[in-house]
Amino acid sequence: MTTEPINIDANIRKSELWRHAVTQPLFDLKEEPPPGSNLPYPTWKSLNRLRSGVSRCKANLRRWGYTDDATCECGEIQTHAHLLTCTELEHACTQDDLAQANERAIQTARFWEKKI
Repeated sequence: MTTEPINIDANIRKSELWRHAVTQPLFDLKEEPPPGSNLPYPTWKSLNRLRSGVSRCKANLRRWGYTDDATCECGEIQTHAHLLTCTELEHACTQDDLAQANERAIQTARFWEKKI
């Protein structure tokens, strides 16, 4: 069996093949912000830091060289996980709470918004 030579530019041919192979999107392309996007920006920023696991908790600040003390106001080491269960909070918060941006998550984000 022999193959026929491609008489057009390879990039053009690749684009043509791609366009014909995918007749409809594999997933819904509409993009919506996650729950809580209607919150004031400081709360929204805090909520997203808590969701992503990359916060300015004192343990991270110590690791990054910004402080020598990683102790929370409650006396415990302030790790990212601690931010969700600190005894200074009215209620503990879970990752599910953060994903839903429910009242517990919003209260937690408001508590930490000027601290993390």
